[in-house]
Amino acid sequence: MDDQPLNREIVVALLAEVGITPRVATNGKEALDILQAEGPQAFDLVLMDIQMPVMDGLTATRAIRAWIGYDALPIVAMTAHTMEHEKEISSSAGMNDHIGKPFEASHFFQVLARWIPEAKHQLPAGSPAAEPMPAVAGLAALRSIDTRAGLARFVGNEKRYRHWLTEFLADAPGYAAKIRQALADGDHEAARQSAHAVKGRVGMLGMTGLHPIATALEAALMQGTPTDELLEQLQAMIGLLCAEIRSGLGGAEQAPAAESAAAGEKAPTGPLGSTPQSIVHVIAMLECADGGSAEAIERCLSELTDSGWAPRLQQALAHVRNFDFDAANKLLAPESPEPHKRNQG
Repeated sequence: MDDQPLNREIVVALLAEVGITPRVATNGKEALDILQAEGPQAFDLVLMDIQMPVMDGLTATRAIRAWIGYDALPIVAMTAHTMEHEKEISSSAGMNDHIGKPFEASHFFQVLARWIPEAKHQLPAGSPAAEPMPAVAGLAALRSIDTRAGLARFVGNEKRYRHWLTEFLADAPGYAAKIRQALADGDHEAARQSAHAVKGRVGMLGMTGLHPIATALEAALMQGTPTDELLEQLQAMIGLLCAEIRSGLGGAEQAPAAESAAAGEKAPTGPLGSTPQSIVHVIAMLECADGGSAEAIERCLSELTDSGWAPRLQQALAHVRNFDFDAANKLLAPESPEPHKRNQG
């Protein structure tokens, strides 16, 4: 479970490489509800982020360990908190292991193998755990980014990796201003949380020059030391990376509709009538990159076989099976009579 859409998407894709379909939660409270409803034998492993809204991972873990029958359920911390004393805190809360973010796919799979019963092991065929992903021509121009490592975390899905690099272009210029505003408002915890989110995101994307700056900034905010110089460094490095991404990727990032048209795929027409509740539920799952989205879409297809929704659902299912949750959501959410605002995390 993780509150960041980027991290959830990466983890879902990696789990799919070894035949695992996860239940996804965006905070500790959701995780507790799922585990309590399904029982201690329903899951082989819990991947638990530490810093989440509503309920953090440490609190959730302590609650799980207090339940009868849940003492043997492996819980693995998956977090950017990687210092030894932070690992000790996770262990004291009842966690069995620790995956630091950003992580390498090989280490991720090694930790899975350590805690999932051996009878259920399935080796990732042709995955980043077996061999490094080759540099891709369009991404090779991004010399300040470790695109090989970033692409490997997306299991070689260049389209999704480019998508998140493009999202960085849209969001990153405001990072420093958001932190400065939180400090001006006297909300030091919000400033620290923002820095933590930046650190995790840029690390997973392979931004090796920006990651240590964000790490130092978070540490400074935790210690109450001056941050002006680090914020300036953060802003300057973001400017350089944005310029490099725009120059390197150019117009390669196409909208899903344009890609479909180029491939000769007819864009689906908008269904008539109100949005069925089952599709509203699917849209919410897609926004969380929930690994159960495919199964939910299949149920919708059975329910709405003869409706105008069927073509959209079929195309959305194809996108989900390729781990492109954003494209699937855009097929179902736009033009609906009941617009559904996306959660930007």
